[in-house]
Amino acid sequence: HSLRSLIKQMGMSGAWALVSGDLAGAAGARAAQQMMSFKFSRDAEREADAVGFEALVGAGINPAGMPAFFAMLNEGSAAPPELLSTHPSSQARRQALAGRLQQLGSQSFTSLPYQPWPPED
Repeated sequence: HSLRSLIKQMGMSGAWALVSGDLAGAAGARAAQQMMSFKFSRDAEREADAVGFEALVGAGINPAGMPAFFAMLNEGSAAPPELLSTHPSSQARRQALAGRLQQLGSQSFTSLPYQPWPPED
C-alpha cells in the first residue's frame, strides 16, 4: 500500500504541475495531494478489512467480531469527517463488514476460546 500510495502521489504532483504551471509545488498542490492521499489511504483500509474478513472465513473462524469491533469504536467517538481522515469511518467499516457477514448466510464457524486480557498469572 505504501508504494502504491507513493506512486499515486508522484503522479498527482506531476499532473498538478502540468495543469497549474507551478513546478515548485505550491501550497495548493500540497493540499490537493494530501486530500488525494487520504482517499488512497481509506481505500487501502477498506481493502485490508476485506482481506482480513476473508482470511478469517478461510480459516473457519467466525468473522462476526470485526463488525462488532467497529461498532464498539463508533460508540461515543468524535471522529473527523471521513473526507479529512486517513481511515473510513468506524460506522462505514461496520456496515461494510456486517454486509459481508450477512452474505455468508448460515455458514458455521469454529468459536475461538475466550480468555480475559491480560492473562492472569
